[in-house]
Amino acid sequence: MGQLLGFADLYAREHPGQRVVWISDISRWLDSKGTSFLKLGIDWQTALLTIPTLPMPGLTMTISKRAHSFLTDSARHGLTVRYPDAPPNA
Repeated sequence: MGQLLGFADLYAREHPGQRVVWISDISRWLDSKGTSFLKLGIDWQTALLTIPTLPMPGLTMTISKRAHSFLTDSARHGLTVRYPDAPPNA
């Protein structure tokens, strides 16, 4: 857990304009540096489950499935959402 929070701190220092740090942002940031949680030996899934139990400020949100997809997207080039009734190449 400490390693994950350490990387969140490093990420926040490099991105001072962002007031919220998402795990997906850290994942994409690590990828841009040629590494990952796996390569660093960090069990991010367990750490993610531990975060709500820590004595620190948190935020619980009710959001749509679409918003969740965008917030948790760690793809290099972002997420594309396609709808079955959309015209081709829309």
